[in-house]
Amino acid sequence: MPRQRSCARRSLLRAPHLGTLVGVMPLSADERAVLDVERSWWKSYKTKAEAIRETPGISSARYYAILRRMAVSPEALAHDPLVVRRLRRRLSEKRREQIERPFGRPGR
Repeated sequence: MPRQRSCARRSLLRAPHLGTLVGVMPLSADERAVLDVERSWWKSYKTKAEAIRETPGISSARYYAILRRMAVSPEALAHDPLVVRRLRRRLSEKRREQIERPFGRPGR
C-alpha cells in the first residue's frame, strides 16, 4: 500500500500540464510588495528604511510582521524562492546568536 503524502507537501506538488504549483494561495498585494522591496532595496536606496517608507500603505512595523510571516509561507517560497531562502537563513542566524549569547548579556 503506498504511503500518503503529507498535506503540506501535497499542496506544493507541480501540475505537469500547467507548470504551476497546485493548492497554493496567491499572495496579497502587500505581501508581494514586501518581497519586491526585499529583493531589490539595496539597488536603488541608501537604506532599507527609505525603501520601506516608499512602499505605499505599509508602515515599518507592518512590513516586518509581513516579512516574518513570509519566512514560513509556502506561497512566498513559490513566488520568490531566492528571497525567502535568504530571509529564512537570516532569521535562523539571528535565532542562533540569541541562543548562544551568554545569559544576561544584551544583544547587538
